[in-house]
Amino acid sequence: MIQVYKNNVLESLQVMADYNFQKQALLNPSGPYIWLFIENYYGVFEDSGLLDALKSKQPIFGKRVDDALWDLYDATGKVDETLPGIAIVDSPAMQIVREKAARALQLVLQSKKPENTNVEILTPIYINVTDKNGNKAISKALAIELPGDKFKVDKTDSYMPPQQRVAGLQWQFNPGDVVRCQERHDKGKSYLLAVAKALP
Repeated sequence: MIQVYKNNVLESLQVMADYNFQKQALLNPSGPYIWLFIENYYGVFEDSGLLDALKSKQPIFGKRVDDALWDLYDATGKVDETLPGIAIVDSPAMQIVREKAARALQLVLQSKKPENTNVEILTPIYINVTDKNGNKAISKALAIELPGDKFKVDKTDSYMPPQQRVAGLQWQFNPGDVVRCQERHDKGKSYLLAVAKALP
């Protein structure tokens, strides 16, 4: 089964489309941000599993979106990686990449899980948890997108680095549960919260 980490794709596309971010990161090499074209490329296509999924010819996000991602992939191949970073950012080839990345980003954000595909789209969701003292909070998990706006919980605390795990957490939903999520907002950012088990 081929898996694509959707959040990796989205975050890397956002960076790939952002001229100001790229320029500022290169002009301030001491931080807080670093930008290298090759690392940005790997974030979109390699580390996320996206390129393997595209090469499989299986539907990923739907034909229109997948075609846009192939188009972006072809454009990244025309960027001269031997140039200095600033020259890459200001090159016509990189401008084309940014335009295609921005289009692909919007299409992925609007996409729905297609039917009849063997590609699993993994996306972060949040689940209500209760600790051993009865305190309630939410915690991040990984879920597989399913058709019909459903999500199958894939990993809960095993998804997190060991140092971030909390012993004794009781999760409202567990790996294997199929849930529905609602979009919530906090401090200007949106996230998906699992709110109920999905009906068959």
